[in-house]
Amino acid sequence: MSPSTGSGTQGAAGSGTQGAAGRGAEEAAGSADESWLVVVDPQVIFASPDSAWGSPFFAAAMTNIRRLADAFGERVLVTRWLPTADRSTSWGEYFAAWPFADRPADDPLYALVPEAEGLSPHPTVDLPTFGK
Repeated sequence: MSPSTGSGTQGAAGSGTQGAAGRGAEEAAGSADESWLVVVDPQVIFASPDSAWGSPFFAAAMTNIRRLADAFGERVLVTRWLPTADRSTSWGEYFAAWPFADRPADDPLYALVPEAEGLSPHPTVDLPTFGK
């Protein structure tokens, strides 16, 4: 069964939760064996105190994420936001408003934080969207 993701927040995402109206919450969430942890964008750009998008709570969150990842074992996915090179879309306006982030996708600012390395045995899901 493939994992499903939530609304862009870090946390556990159960499989098969869509269309759960009329079913019990336990059935909708699936069994513990089907649950996955999706770690959304644990990157330098969101962690660094020098970044305009850095969170002062990032280090504490990573401590909890590591604990959860250990509990989920191989059922962990890590996502990474990467900018698109196409500035003719709404991303052009976005980067005009946030010029510090207007960098190539291979810039170290978009790297995973060291604490996120090894959280998942699966390849990182790299997408140019905030909603994973």
